[in-house]
Amino acid sequence: MTELLTPGRTRLVGFGLLFASFLVGALTGAAVDRVLSAEEPDGRPRAERAEGERRSYVIDRIEMSPEQRASIDAILERRSERMRAVWHEVEPRLDAITDSARAEIMHVLTPDQRAQYERKLEERRARRGKHRPGEDSMKRGGS
Repeated sequence: MTELLTPGRTRLVGFGLLFASFLVGALTGAAVDRVLSAEEPDGRPRAERAEGERRSYVIDRIEMSPEQRASIDAILERRSERMRAVWHEVEPRLDAITDSARAEIMHVLTPDQRAQYERKLEERRARRGKHRPGEDSMKRGGS
């Protein structure tokens, strides 16, 4: 049996869906904010970690012998070296993609907006310490 929706009921369903959409968006925003502003185990924000300071890994939360720790540190260092090698291979291609997208964006913006965009990019580079997160050897900012 199909029940017809009256105009009042249709409006109520519409408002309910709109509210649900806003709620999902708010929860998603809160979750993203939590991830991006997460703290290190010692309570410091990740952004305050000194350059070169070791990142926190899940394995760091497991008690182990000094020999195990040394072995795991060696494994993680080898992984970092391999990741840096891969990064250096793909970095020019990724930079070209980013530069191309930025050039396209600049063509869409007004002169005032272009100036604002450039300032925001510079602020972002300054916040990141002019390197990409997780890459101690990188000296460029992000998009």
